[in-house]
Amino acid sequence: MLSLFKNPKFYFVVLLILVIVTGVALFWVERQNEAKLAEVAAIEEIVFEHPQWSSDMILEGDNRIYRANSPGEQATIIERTPTSFTIKWDRWGTETFEKQENGHYKKK
Repeated sequence: MLSLFKNPKFYFVVLLILVIVTGVALFWVERQNEAKLAEVAAIEEIVFEHPQWSSDMILEGDNRIYRANSPGEQATIIERTPTSFTIKWDRWGTETFEKQENGHYKKK
């Protein structure tokens, strides 16, 4: 057994295994980071202007939106066009917001 530790090929094989395991681990971590970045990219911030408030809105997925500064105020997106959002608040009614020249959406 001691002769194994004196053989330079043994250390080469150990080093090779370490390089492969490290490479696989780094690849896996990078894939996880890419998945998280894709998840973050799916979240979109939009400014809504209402007569009683103005807030960044966080769009999650295809049909949910909430106020960034009041996460409890959430809504389901009923319709989204390039120029408007119609949403149904969980605690309020349905409202439509139209896109303005500044890119914000203002209550109709």
